[in-house]
Amino acid sequence: MIVETEAYMGVTDKSCHTYGGRRTKCNEAMFMSSGTIYVYKIHGIYHCFNLSAEEEGAVVLLRAVQPLEGIDSMNQLRTQFQRRRRQTSSDDNRVEKPYKPKMLANGPSKLCIAFDITKDNMNKVDITNSSLIWIE
Repeated sequence: MIVETEAYMGVTDKSCHTYGGRRTKCNEAMFMSSGTIYVYKIHGIYHCFNLSAEEEGAVVLLRAVQPLEGIDSMNQLRTQFQRRRRQTSSDDNRVEKPYKPKMLANGPSKLCIAFDITKDNMNKVDITNSSLIWIE
């Protein structure tokens, strides 16, 4: 269940990547049809997941999700990501506690990690007719 979003109103919104009509290869998805996924990286490692909206260059950032199913898979993805960040092997003796469901995707980048959303696998995907990802 989506529990937090943030809207960016497009070319007139100073906090939007398309402010002033700025159009680049990186933000091209923001100018595509409504429902196109726009994924970008922050800090060189984390991703943020957005959906293009009706206005030119406008998007909605999905900030947080409360998982209703797939919790074990999300826990595994979050744990694997943390191991890679620590540069430890999967046979590390460290015992990791599972994340509480409400903590699995309670931030834009945690959401992307929990759902395995990256720029490489989801950017420019049309969510309205995708079999990879959808919103009900």
